[in-house]
Order: sequence, then C-alpha cells, then structure tokens
Amino acid sequence: MMNTVGGIMQRVEISYRMVIPALLVGILLVSYAANYISHSVSAEERYVNTLSMKLPVDNSAVTIPPEVLQFEGFDVSLQLATRGLAQRINDIVSEAPEGATIQGITGVVSPRMKAEIASDGFIIESPALQEQLIMVGDEALWTWRLLPEKSGHQVLTFQLHLITHSDGQENLKIVDVAEANIAVRKNGSAWANNNWKWISLLLVVSVIIWHLKRRFMA
Repeated sequence: MMNTVGGIMQRVEISYRMVIPALLVGILLVSYAANYISHSVSAEERYVNTLSMKLPVDNSAVTIPPEVLQFEGFDVSLQLATRGLAQRINDIVSEAPEGATIQGITGVVSPRMKAEIASDGFIIESPALQEQLIMVGDEALWTWRLLPEKSGHQVLTFQLHLITHSDGQENLKIVDVAEANIAVRKNGSAWANNNWKWISLLLVVSVIIWHLKRRFMA
C-alpha cells in the first residue's frame, strides 16, 4: 500500500515538474503571438508602398514589389532611356531662368550614367553603385537585391551619377531619381526560423532557473 501511494506521489511530482516548464513555454509563445497579431492588425492599413519621382522621369522607370516581408529578400530596378533623359535635363537647364536649376545641375549632361541606391533600413546584397552595363533596347537597366531586417516604413533612394560638361571641364553630379517609401510587414515565422537558437536557449535557461529556485527553496 505504501509503495502504491509512494509511486502515485512520485508520478504527481514528475507531472508537476513538467507542468511548470510547459507553462513557461506557453506564456512566452502566447505573449509573442498576441504581440505579433496586434501589431499586424493595427498596421494593416498603413502598409502601402509609395514612390516620389525627383527627375522628369515616369514612375514606371522604378520597379518595387507591391508587398515586402521582413527577412525575405526582394529585387528593385531602375530602367531609363539615358539619352532621352539627358536631353530632357539639358533642355530644361538651357531654358531655365538665371539661377534656377534641377538639383544643382549645370552644364551639358552626358547620356553615360551610373546608378546607385541608398537606404539605412535595408541590407543591399548587390553593389549599391553600378555601371551602365545592361541595355534593354535603348534603355539602361540596373537591378539590386535587398534584404529587410526591420519591419515598418523604410526609405529607399534611387540616385544617378551624372557626368556634366561645362567650360571644357568634366564634372560629376549625384542627383536623386526617385524616393520609395516601402512598408515592410512583420514576418513572425521567418523571425522564429532565424532566431530558434536564442528561443531554445531562453527556454532552457528558464527551466534551469526554475529547477535551481526549487532546489534552494527545498
């Protein structure tokens, strides 16, 4: 009889020891899930990508994805008819009143251009500054691969490195082509995949602390 009671008590104690760590794990997971869902629902209507052009170029020249997820790479591109753009800028500069310029451009703009992107919110996996190498018909095409580590609105700036000629001198002028405001959605599953080691470590430490506390209390 005593052995039976002792066995039952032992099983109850083992079950009790298993319940507490399970509760800790459950609390952590539920808290994270609730926080993730609340942020996702409240920000649903704010996730709209916008594009603002800074030069006389149609916004179709810039390609950005309609949706961007945190921790998932994506491509952006800039496609320009550089000869036509150079001519438009030169016409505007030549006809502009004294002292009026486009982003400080002076002289005659060459159709030879380089393109660059800049952002503090994305990891740029391909070279940020690229030569004018790929041509689609009479248009130059530049493409970049980006990785968003943070959620929320991130600003991405497309720039051109122009070569201008004035008074027999060749000068370099960097101008903004477009500014994209990209809304990066939270990606809970990717976050868990990228941080599973830290999650496991947190759970193990929680269990160890609980066991140590229980031993000292005993």
